[in-house]
Amino acid sequence: MRMNLLKQRVHPLKSLFSTGFSTQRLDVCAFQSDDASEMGAGFDSPDVWRFSTGIDTVETAGLWLAGTLEDPAQAALTVRLRHTRDLVGFLVLSRWRGDRVELGGWLSSFFWNQGFGGELLEELKAGVIDAKGDCSLVAEVDPSNGPAIHLLERVGFVLVDGVWSAM
Repeated sequence: MRMNLLKQRVHPLKSLFSTGFSTQRLDVCAFQSDDASEMGAGFDSPDVWRFSTGIDTVETAGLWLAGTLEDPAQAALTVRLRHTRDLVGFLVLSRWRGDRVELGGWLSSFFWNQGFGGELLEELKAGVIDAKGDCSLVAEVDPSNGPAIHLLERVGFVLVDGVWSAM
């Protein structure tokens, strides 16, 4: 998967991910409204939502994700295990300050500490490039979200002016 960010000026962000992508263990595809109905065990922990402003339950997350379907500046993606199709989580990509792509997301607590977050971020870093061939991903992370910060650092993001940027 390679996404040329020059196309963003012409096409909505979500159209660039309409066919999805895969990693060694995961399939990532465009979010469909039915996907939210699969959130259950693993998403019922308050720790899954604790850093998401305005989202604190499976229900509010599902409504928020469904709302991204109407916004061409956002792409919500569903993450599943390749071989079992089990729901692992969701990614949301949004335009950020014109030429960058902000990422966010949630993983089911059943899949924490198994390397899935790093696997996803490495693939996104390789695929979200700008006209110069540089990665354009950024993440705004609550400073108290140690696990997310550790993950970003592990895959090569650096903190610049309060925003985590892929390098």
